[in-house]
Formats: sequence, C-alpha cells, structure tokens
Amino acid sequence: MPMFLFRNSDATIEFAVTDTKAGTRLPHLPGGARWLFQAELKNSTQAAIYGLMNYDQAKAAVARKGYAEYIGFRLPKALEEAIAP
Repeated sequence: MPMFLFRNSDATIEFAVTDTKAGTRLPHLPGGARWLFQAELKNSTQAAIYGLMNYDQAKAAVARKGYAEYIGFRLPKALEEAIAP
C-alpha cells in the first residue's frame, strides 16, 4: 500500500502520512496551517529518506486511524557541511 507524505505548512519539521493523496484523513491543524503534499512513499527506503524510520508501524497506524504523525529532525545544512568529512 503506498502512503502519501504531507508536511505542516507552519511547523516544517512536522509530518504526517496517510493512504489518500488528497489528505482527507489527516487531522485538522490550528491557526490556518495546512498539510502540504510532499511525496508518495512506496517502501521503507523511500520513507527513511524523509525521516520516517518505522514504515511498517506507520502503515499499521494508517490502517487503524487513517494517518500517522511524526517529527522529522534534521541538522541545518550549514552544520551538515561543517561536520562532513
């Protein structure tokens, strides 16, 4: 089952996945924020690229309640470049 990844328009590290590309099953966001489509995820490798490390657990949550949310932590690009070998 492919899952569709969305990003919160106000909190750019907040993500959600669902089984509909329209995002109709995603939770409501406060303050006029909205879910922005990011990518289609077909397997765990694609999910890991976006920081979703447990693809199977996310699929189970989507089947159970319609969506799964997670926080995607990444280092700022300048810091990544500074510590790169």
